[in-house]
Amino acid sequence: MLEEALRFWGATLLALALALALALALALALVVVVVVVVVVVVVGHFWRHSFHSLNRA
Repeated sequence: MLEEALRFWGATLLALALALALALALALALVVVVVVVVVVVVVGHFWRHSFHSLNRA
């Protein structure tokens, strides 16, 4: 009885840990994607402006 309960809780905790790790990995991936997109947009914006000013000069 006790062994079965321990096995059940072990499996439950393992599943929870895996779910938490997966959620953290997804959140991290989402953050990385957002940061990359923001950096690309900002750098592209400034690059375009500096390029136009160089062309005008």
